[in-house]
Amino acid sequence: MPEEIKRFGAHERPKTTQFELETMLDDGGTRVHLFSLVPLVPAGHVTALMDALDEAPEKSFGLMASLLARLLDNTDGVPSRWVFTLNSDNKTFIGPDNEPHPIADRHKFEDPDAGSSRRRWLWLMNTENQDEAVHLGDMVDIAKWVVSEAVDRPTTARVSSTRGSRKTKR
Repeated sequence: MPEEIKRFGAHERPKTTQFELETMLDDGGTRVHLFSLVPLVPAGHVTALMDALDEAPEKSFGLMASLLARLLDNTDGVPSRWVFTLNSDNKTFIGPDNEPHPIADRHKFEDPDAGSSRRRWLWLMNTENQDEAVHLGDMVDIAKWVVSEAVDRPTTARVSSTRGSRKTKR
């Protein structure tokens, strides 16, 4: 009779944790954004994020932004991958709920505030968003906090990669 096989993975979805990010506006003001984090981090993301934090964070802004986006809830608003698609009648479009909606309602789904946490984060990180900025130090603080939330412990030590150094001399 075969022995019982131990199975790992397929955990329940972790509890969502919220955080706020205050951004700087070109007019001198600030704006606070609320995001929902799903602290389920693939191991490769942790390694890449920790490497980005250890090396020059100022050179890793794009990498940190994209890795953090993957950890944000994509179900608390219009999903990040939804795109406006006009139906053949030219009067309606398919919404993120896969239902037809009148063209007049397009703005309700494309407004950044209607987006999921992931969609809003990606909008905020987009270089075309010229009137709002995120401070690099805030990105580093968020990245460190996200890793500690994901592994359910304070992050005080570097997570080393088992793949060895990625730097090569040529």
